[in-house]
Amino acid sequence: MKRFIFTALAVLMTAQPVFCTSDDGFIPDNGMYHQLSRFADVPEGAWYLEYVNIAADFGVLNGRENGLFMPNDGVTCAEAIKMAACAHASMHHFEISETGGDHWYDKYYNYCRDWQIIEPHVKMDMTKKATRAEVAYLFARVDKTGPHINEVPITDIPDVDGFTPYYHEIMDMYETGAATGDSTMAFHPNDNVKRSEAAAMITRVMCYDLRITLPKG
Repeated sequence: MKRFIFTALAVLMTAQPVFCTSDDGFIPDNGMYHQLSRFADVPEGAWYLEYVNIAADFGVLNGRENGLFMPNDGVTCAEAIKMAACAHASMHHFEISETGGDHWYDKYYNYCRDWQIIEPHVKMDMTKKATRAEVAYLFARVDKTGPHINEVPITDIPDVDGFTPYYHEIMDMYETGAATGDSTMAFHPNDNVKRSEAAAMITRVMCYDLRITLPKG
């Protein structure tokens, strides 16, 4: 009988810095995380079902007020910053302090600045939709010491080069298996990220067992 552990409390009780491992039972093989949908608009069999369930379980990315997930909607920069802060805090068993500010996202922004997830020179418009490059920048910096399981030369990614914003972090996402791009390995850095895509990338950052090994060559 498989174990199913669904709460952040169970995660915080472990000593592992990266908590999503099938050995611990957090990602059970063929278990509920990728069988049952938490949201009416996330169909069973959707490629992002498992990622959405895990991200929602740990409060990294929640549903909308109407109880739907809206997988094809965009993510604002403020929401992406919240995701990065919550993922980092969960992985390291830290708390996000309530800080003064005029906006709901101030405490997450301050957390990311304190932990150098956002560098001082990087400016983001909190209200606009985040690009895939901006999300890669934030998410790659959540886990700076994780294993690099892929060898991906920049020439393998047809729409990323040394002039692409945040190309170092985009490369990190490929090399750690947190991002794969499309069937041609294109990343589409200037496209707005979808909520389903953001859930997939941040969950792979948090859960080493879900990172994707890319074929060489």
